[in-house]
Amino acid sequence: MGSRKLLALSLVTVLSAASLTSCKSSDNAPSDTKVSTTSTAEQSTTTTTADSIGDVDTASASSKDTSEESTTEVKNTIEATAEATTEANTESNTEATTDTTTASAPLEINYMTDVYPELIKSYYDFVANYNPHSEDLTINEGFIGVKESTLGRTNEEALDSLGFSVEDLNGDGIDELVIGSLESDEYVNNANQIYALYTCVDNKPVLVFEGWARNRHYFISSDTYYYEGSNGAMYSIFGSAKLAPGDTELSDYDYYFTHDDPTGLSDILFYHNNTGVFDPNVSTLLDTSDEDFWDNRNNFIDQLINYDLVPLTQYYIYTKTAAPEPVDVPVEEHTECAITISTPSQELLDSNEGFAYFEVDDSEYASYVMLSCSDELEYFSFDAITLSDADPANGLAKNECLYTAEPLTPEHPLIVRLEFYDTPHNGFSYMDKNGRLRHFILTMSGKDGSIISSEY
Repeated sequence: MGSRKLLALSLVTVLSAASLTSCKSSDNAPSDTKVSTTSTAEQSTTTTTADSIGDVDTASASSKDTSEESTTEVKNTIEATAEATTEANTESNTEATTDTTTASAPLEINYMTDVYPELIKSYYDFVANYNPHSEDLTINEGFIGVKESTLGRTNEEALDSLGFSVEDLNGDGIDELVIGSLESDEYVNNANQIYALYTCVDNKPVLVFEGWARNRHYFISSDTYYYEGSNGAMYSIFGSAKLAPGDTELSDYDYYFTHDDPTGLSDILFYHNNTGVFDPNVSTLLDTSDEDFWDNRNNFIDQLINYDLVPLTQYYIYTKTAAPEPVDVPVEEHTECAITISTPSQELLDSNEGFAYFEVDDSEYASYVMLSCSDELEYFSFDAITLSDADPANGLAKNECLYTAEPLTPEHPLIVRLEFYDTPHNGFSYMDKNGRLRHFILTMSGKDGSIISSEY
């Protein structure tokens, strides 16, 4: 619009000057020469051309040469101005079209209702209907920690322990989705655990990280997270990382870990790096005491916060979707295990009697685990476990029966010596009283070192 006004004014100025020149050259030139300034530049050009040419044709013969020269100048000016006016009209129309398109487009995305509702609902549906014996059970990426939260609980109890949040955590204008625990953990400054963090790319959720028992994540601030875990008795990890604006992966690592000494001169070595990679070869070996090293962890713990989450049971209120009735699978169907897991006493080990013994690993970092039962089991086996490449999140499978006892009795438990790793390597199977073969994995808690059995 501004370009159109300037061009129209320029045209008036040029033609007025030309007309004055013509009048000064001829005393008989018409006195009613004028320039029309109508509402559009196109009308202004057309009217001006007609009036100016008519005025020049009525000039006296005595000023013919001067008038023809002025007319030529006016025509040339009109043609140039008309061309510029056409360009201005095109630009103005383009600007108007652009403005209209922008105005009609959505001002912002509602991430709660436009991006994440189906994903949030899928977490609710997974927990509400969780049954490890279902043939259709699939543990997708991002659901491992949520699956663990169901252990020892009814479906309703598990739902009540979970929460979510949708907000911009790092100030880049993109809302993230947090799936986490509503329960505080007294061991880590009463913070609550993060099970999954998503961001958005092209209006689609993208998983940034997920957490579970041996790979736990907590909030230090909205964009900074503390993590800790264990790869076994000798391998502990802790530190912090950030989600930078626009990123889909964590960065700015402050990464500490322990590792065995390959030279055998020391039991354990301490390392640090800023890449978040568990590798002594790309890390700095710390010359520090045990106490000073673990003080670094304590400093992180002191910074942890309990982040406010909305109960997952209320997801439909915020996502504007209908909430289905939860299908409550009885807890006794899938959480009660006939096998009790414990650590044998040194006295029992030294006695070397009253139990069966099997050795998986004989390293100095291996642990002793005792498996016992209150009722005689018709079938029991201790197994090697593999992780499927095709479906790593749900691909746990019994690979090999390492030891079998038929039957396993309360009077004769099994003691196994094995080493624990980040991914499960061992587990057991047994036939329950309903004739159903059930499978469990064995893992070590990264929190207190206790042994945990989880059905798969």
